[in-house]
Amino acid sequence: MNLKKTITTIVNVLKDPAYSFLAIITALLMMAISTYLLNIPLIISTIAASWDWTAKIVLLFKLLGGAITNNTPSTLVLQLLTSFLGGINLALAIHHWREQRTVNITKNSASVTGMSVGILAAGCSSCGISILALLGLAGVITFLPFKGLELSILSIVLLTISMLWMANQKPTCALVEKKGVKP
Repeated sequence: MNLKKTITTIVNVLKDPAYSFLAIITALLMMAISTYLLNIPLIISTIAASWDWTAKIVLLFKLLGGAITNNTPSTLVLQLLTSFLGGINLALAIHHWREQRTVNITKNSASVTGMSVGILAAGCSSCGISILALLGLAGVITFLPFKGLELSILSIVLLTISMLWMANQKPTCALVEKKGVKP
């Protein structure tokens, strides 16, 4: 694998405004989802309340600020990195699908798994436990030496591997012939 060529491929895909926009929106959505997952009871009671809709929307936006104040610097950096890599992964996956009209289950499953683990591992370790408790995994976190930061690191590793795999994907022969380029 040629790292320079891989980075060039990623940059070239992200130079397209549509893919850049998709990557940014995906990253923002991942950050919002991971923040909102930590506040599900408050969100439900806010939506169900008889308040004015503007007050509800203001509260929901102010909850996003909680991502900065609630997290330690290390978890915030890991959460931002996971969201950023998730956005790039989705942009690359859609670009790859549009170019080749094929989906590689192995590469896409690493991306989906990385994004999912990143969202579930969000927040401080005590908050992450509450999210993982929905899956019956709350006790597992207590045995990890860094109290859940390993999940964020695992997510970043999976997203990076998936991104590198997709960026190194060669066009199929049918695609090359279809575009009139000699292999």
